[in-house]
Amino acid sequence: MTAAELAPIDGVAGVRLRWAREGEAVITAIKMDALSLRSQVALPPGARVEGVLVAPAGQRVKMKIHGSRRDEVGLFVIEARAVDWTRTMRESVAAQLGEK
Repeated sequence: MTAAELAPIDGVAGVRLRWAREGEAVITAIKMDALSLRSQVALPPGARVEGVLVAPAGQRVKMKIHGSRRDEVGLFVIEARAVDWTRTMRESVAAQLGEK
């Protein structure tokens, strides 16, 4: 997929990240190490993926994908588990999302 073919992710509230391979995503919810995201690209269940948080800038993150499905606007709703995140990282993302 080229950048021109990716669904726009602007306007989705949450913590933005860039996937290591292509595209962007937004973390929309976090509970313990369970993550919900909206992504420009589909990821298969079982995949281990890496990305970089846009804020705080440059923070590398890893996650394992549990499932993804396409929504009505062309983005993918992804359920994942945080891998190797420190408590500080989880708390920072939760704070940005307004969660405890």
